[in-house]
Amino acid sequence: MSEQTIRKYLAGLKGKKWLLLLLAAGLLLLVIGGQMPASTKTDPEPEETLSDTERYRLELEEELTALCRQVAGVGDATVSVTLATGWQYTYSGSRLLSETPPRVLGIAVVCTGGGNAAVRAELTALLSSVTAVGTNRIYVSAKK
Repeated sequence: MSEQTIRKYLAGLKGKKWLLLLLAAGLLLLVIGGQMPASTKTDPEPEETLSDTERYRLELEEELTALCRQVAGVGDATVSVTLATGWQYTYSGSRLLSETPPRVLGIAVVCTGGGNAAVRAELTALLSSVTAVGTNRIYVSAKK
C-alpha cells in the first residue's frame, strides 16, 4: 500500500475515529479485567442473610428445644417449627406502629423418650400452652 492510499483511508475514517477509539478502549478494558485476580470476598455469614421471620423461627426452635429437654423422660430433643405468616405491621393513628409476630402453624419434636405415650402427651400439652397451637398441630416422635 502506498502512503497516499493509507492517507485516503484514514481521511475516510474521520467520522468513525471516535467509534474506533471506544472499541479499542473496550477491548483494553476486557483484557485488563481478565487479568484481575478473582474477588477474595467470602460468602456472608448465614445469619446475615436471614430474614426477620427466619431468625424468629430459629430462635423459637431453640427456646422450645431447651424447654422440651427439661421435661421428665425427655433426653435429647430437636424441635422444628413451621410458620404460617411472616411479621405483620399495622399502622394506626398518627405514626403508631404495632408488630405482630409470625403465627406458628405446626410443631414437630423428635426426642429420646418420645416413644412413651405419657411423654408425648406431656410435650404436646406443654407446647400447646406455650405457643397457643392446637394439639392436633403438634407431633412428637421418638428419636432413633
